[in-house]
Amino acid sequence: MVEHAMRLAVVRTRREYIYPAVHCASSIPASSTNYPAMGQRLRLKANFVIPSNWTTEEKAILLGLKKYGVIVADNSGGFFSISIAPDDRWSANCFDHLAIISIDNFEVIQTTGPTEGPRSPGAPTVDAGPDQVIGIDDIATLNATSGSILGVRWEAQRHTAFFSASRLKSRSIKCAG
Repeated sequence: MVEHAMRLAVVRTRREYIYPAVHCASSIPASSTNYPAMGQRLRLKANFVIPSNWTTEEKAILLGLKKYGVIVADNSGGFFSISIAPDDRWSANCFDHLAIISIDNFEVIQTTGPTEGPRSPGAPTVDAGPDQVIGIDDIATLNATSGSILGVRWEAQRHTAFFSASRLKSRSIKCAG
């Protein structure tokens, strides 16, 4: 599974942004909720059935989209996309099925602002200690402020997909101008 939110580029956004985005990139009015805002978060619905005959790479992306979702981060040139660094280990068509996933299979995730949720005053914090250089199969030990020890296994992963979208709504900030 892809273990993080993914970056999504869409054809058009509205003139609005949602934290963590800090800019608008459109002249489409903020009231046009058929278009997402920069920073808009979407998640693949939990009831989306992942076909058993889809590739391992597609399944990894879809599981990540169900758990972590995507963040609208850019306008693209004619299609909706999640892009990755190329990798010779992937076959040319290992992501082909993802193109048929409709925006109707996604839900908008309610987000928090820059001083809300885990970023609010008095929220718990974690001090992971000094930077560490570890091998791909090594375990990194992180110390939480509570004094407990967390073991984390670091893994390198790469991902890609293509989508289409419409009718998106969430709490956002209107851009001036």
